[in-house]
Amino acid sequence: MKTLRRCPLLVLSLLLLAGLAALSVYLPDQEYSQLENRPLAQAPAADIHSYQSGQAMRRWDEYVDDQLALREQLMMLNAVKDTLLLRTQRQGIVLLRNGHMADAADNLTRGALPANISAMEALAAATDLPVTLLHIPLPSQVYHQYLPPYYPHTDVAALLAPMGDSAIQAVDALPALMAAKGETYYRTDHHLTALGARAALGALLEAWGQLPSPEPARTLTSPDFYGSFFARAPDPWMGGDTLTFDLYDGLALYVDGEQKPSLYDPDLLARRNKYAALMYNNPPELLLENPSGRGTLLVLRDSYASAMLPALATHFARVIAVDPRFYTGDLLTLCREQQVERILCIYGINALLTDRNLPRLAAAW
Repeated sequence: MKTLRRCPLLVLSLLLLAGLAALSVYLPDQEYSQLENRPLAQAPAADIHSYQSGQAMRRWDEYVDDQLALREQLMMLNAVKDTLLLRTQRQGIVLLRNGHMADAADNLTRGALPANISAMEALAAATDLPVTLLHIPLPSQVYHQYLPPYYPHTDVAALLAPMGDSAIQAVDALPALMAAKGETYYRTDHHLTALGARAALGALLEAWGQLPSPEPARTLTSPDFYGSFFARAPDPWMGGDTLTFDLYDGLALYVDGEQKPSLYDPDLLARRNKYAALMYNNPPELLLENPSGRGTLLVLRDSYASAMLPALATHFARVIAVDPRFYTGDLLTLCREQQVERILCIYGINALLTDRNLPRLAAAW
């Protein structure tokens, strides 16, 4: 007892932890975190096999972490502490001197790049179709002059050097994004703004020898957008972005065979991470039809492509977009049955270096 009297901070900490634990038991479990833009862990089901393997204990740890009472408020309090300590790197995010957040790309490796390039080459050989890779740089590459002084940034160009020996046509969006006048990336998210999407697509069309896309009929804007960077490193002093998305008339969008009334999901605009609204949030397969276009394009893509697909669709009669992360079909059969004439891969650098879903699909060829 005397020890506890001598350590009031210890007593206060124990009382706080006990209070949070009791409150966590009392409050109902939450299913989704708007702040972190992800589903939260739920209480694991009683399964003797999971306990024997140790998986149940890991799931309980995740459940307790995710369902801690006042969790989001504590995360914001931690962000306040980091700001007061002048920390420029938090939870894998670096704060740039232009007010943007960016990936802390200080330990990137070549990782899955060779496997992804091999999969694209195998697809070209199996279909006898031209395959192009449009790769989107990291925000820290475009805004490198705003990195903190002496920040150890990976030489991404050196990592991508093996692409120079590939038969696949590779188009780097970096020069076009650096030359663009204005905000090409969101401050709180890794994706391209409407301006950035236009610049990246312009680089692709120039490489293809095609005319630029027409001007959009209108640009959707939606304020209070807090993206993926903010979800990982929330900052109470950073305001939200304004989501921008170019819209074109005359296009029909089909997701899972169902025609959608627009090119975005209005329900998802109510979330903090509004980017998910674009093209209905990365479905395994979608189809864009343009009655005034010609030819069929297959796009293998990650989420960067969502901002570019409508403008891209103005150049073709049909654009079939497949997300290899969720797709379980046979790409060769798809190309044959849909009479695909060209294949385009759109990947951000992180996905190109880490995602192995395209090689997974290629294993069947």
